[in-house]
Amino acid sequence: GTTPAAVLSGFTITNGLAEYGGGIFIWTSSPTIEHCRITNSTAFGYSYGGGGVFCGQASSPHFADVEFSGCSGDYGGAFMSVGGVPSFDNVRFIGNTAGSRGGGAYMELPVGAPTIEDCVFFNNAVTAGDGTGGGLCLFGADPTITGTTFAWNSSSGGGCITCMVSSSPTLENCILSFSQDGDAIHPHGGTNIPV
Repeated sequence: GTTPAAVLSGFTITNGLAEYGGGIFIWTSSPTIEHCRITNSTAFGYSYGGGGVFCGQASSPHFADVEFSGCSGDYGGAFMSVGGVPSFDNVRFIGNTAGSRGGGAYMELPVGAPTIEDCVFFNNAVTAGDGTGGGLCLFGADPTITGTTFAWNSSSGGGCITCMVSSSPTLENCILSFSQDGDAIHPHGGTNIPV
């Protein structure tokens, strides 16, 4: 039940381990997380996720000047959201790994439109041969992505971004480059219309 007035600032959270949200677990809350590093944290087990952070229903956390690095999970190596509406400002997803979906981040069925602004998805990967979304995997999600760079990410289905189940992200002033495996934006079933 926390609001954006609940602020976590200036911390390094490292070596976390949980089924969901190895570093931070957010449920029906909307905290502000700023000037933090979330590193080397793991969500374990098949279809579990959010190695760094898990965001659940009715949650709208805001992340500003945060770095996720070296995190892993099956869905969302660094970040997984199911039913939440996160926002990211100057967030760096660097060197995270997912087993199945979203090497950097995975967003599923948000109740609203997440925002990603001035962020970097660099050197994230999905390891499964049929995996999707090296940088970002969207499942029924329509985020607005502005001023963000996707570079050197890897997944056989969508090196930078994968759109699943009628996901229609809006991208403006972004760079999608140097995918090590997979196309830049990959439509994966449903009606996916990136703008």
